[in-house]
Formats: sequence, structure tokens, C-alpha cells
Amino acid sequence: MSTATTHESLPPVPFPAEPELYQHFFETILNPFSGSPLKTSSEECEWYDRFQSVTDSLADNLAAAILGGPPGGFQRFDLALRQGLDAVDDPPPQLVAFIRDAEATPSWLDRAAVERGATVMRRIPLLSAGLAAISLGFYGAYWSANANRALSFNGSTSEAAERRLVESMQYFGNIYGAGGLERFAPGFITSCRVRLIHGFVRARLREKSDWDDNVYGAPIPAALQPAAMASGTTVSLNVLMRFGARFTEAELADVAEFTAYALRLMGTPDELIPRTHSELTRSLWLCYQRSASFVDDDLTRKMVDS
Repeated sequence: MSTATTHESLPPVPFPAEPELYQHFFETILNPFSGSPLKTSSEECEWYDRFQSVTDSLADNLAAAILGGPPGGFQRFDLALRQGLDAVDDPPPQLVAFIRDAEATPSWLDRAAVERGATVMRRIPLLSAGLAAISLGFYGAYWSANANRALSFNGSTSEAAERRLVESMQYFGNIYGAGGLERFAPGFITSCRVRLIHGFVRARLREKSDWDDNVYGAPIPAALQPAAMASGTTVSLNVLMRFGARFTEAELADVAEFTAYALRLMGTPDELIPRTHSELTRSLWLCYQRSASFVDDDLTRKMVDS
């Protein structure tokens, strides 16, 4: 059952040829591993653009309940997350729905493959290839009018770039850990917290900013999630393979399963979750193609330069 909320649709955004460095990144890191030429059909673009206006209704509902409810709402959420719903007296329905969704096992999930995929990712030095891949992901996100405005509203301007990079590396370090995505494990707990934080940010953006869905799409939409997650998994593998590293098809498939489940825990709709390495690579291309604005305004330049 879908937990997404659809907002007013966003007009298609053409992908320009500039800047050249950004184009070169896609050609060298994505194209060799996409399984087919990095070209998109109008049908594929139309399908993807629908998710520019889709958000996570369970996280949004829980965020609204905490912000508008009695004191201690976040503490109840944190207790349910760390100890289970039974530890919370009379949990509100929004909390119950969120936790039960996070605990649900998708019909497609192969937990053994998830753990093997995490093992592959632990072989990659987080402070070298991992850091480079995540940094490239930030560079791409800051070219998105949607992402950079959401990040700047949340205090993530150039002054906070280092802090945000450290936080992202901590997140990926948690989900890479042995059994990291199992219930009550650090990666599972961190994923649910980040999912709810996105709900808080969307609520605040709509309340306190001049956010316009017709211009930017919904704040932090589902469309951006596969590329954000793949920056810490797929891009790392592609960077290493460009420098001669070798991963078996089975290893790439296991990392894809790991990434798919990590996306599911972040509230990504099942129909948007890529299931293979080539699909993840193409999702990066499609996300940046359809989301990048390349608006040369002060905010975009400040975020990219950070």
C-alpha cells in the first residue's frame, strides 16, 4: 500500500548542457555502468516527473502530529523506535502507522542479500572512495532548485557544509554496519529518524517560507531519494570500477538489494525503487536530468561553492 502524498504536478525541467564539469561526471561515472545509453524517453521522463510532487505521507502525518500535539511527542517516537510500540503508553495512530510501516517486510526483500551488500560496502574505505562519492552527490544536489532551497532553509548553507558531510558519512557508516538495517540496529534507527526529520522540514518549509510547488515541486520529494541514496552506494562502486576495481555481478546485485531496502526504510515508494545496479545508475542520471535547474542565482552559487 502506498504511503505517498501527491501534490500539484511540476512542469518538466529541461537538462542543459552546462556546466561541462557536471556533464563530464555523468559521462565518466555513470554511462559505462548504466546497461544502455544514457538517453531518456518522453514516457520515462513523464513517469519520473510524477514523483517530483510525491512526499511521504506517513512521515508528514507523524511530523504534523508531533508539532501540533502535546509535549513529548518526539520522545515517544524515539522510545517506540528504540524499544518498540509496546514501550509507549497509548501511542497516537500516526506513530503506530509510521513504526508498523518501517517494521514491515517488503514481499521482494532478500535479507541475506542485504547483508551481503552491506559487507561489500564495508570493503570500500569510507574516508576515500566513500567520501568522494558522497561529496559528488552533494555537488549534484546543490544544482537542484528543490534540494538547495530545502537544505538552505534547514541551515545547511556553505557554513554548514562540513557538518552535513560528516552527518551523511555517519548515516552511511551506520547502515553499512553488520546487521545495520535490522530492527533496533543503528542503521534502522537512523533511517527512521532521518525520514521523520524530512517530514519536519517539509512542514516548516510550507509554514515559514515562500515555497512554491509549481516552481520547485514538493519539498524533499520522493523523486530525489534514489539518487541521494545511490550517492553512497552505486557511485562509490562506479568510481572504484573506473579506477580498475572489480566487483562480481553477484556483488553488484547484493549492493542493489541493500540500497533498495535502505530506500524503503526512508519511505521511498516501491515503484520508484531501482532493483539492479544498472537501474540505480540510470536513476542517478534521470534524477539529475529532470531535477537540476542550473539557475545561476546567489543561492545556487553559494551552495555549489560550499
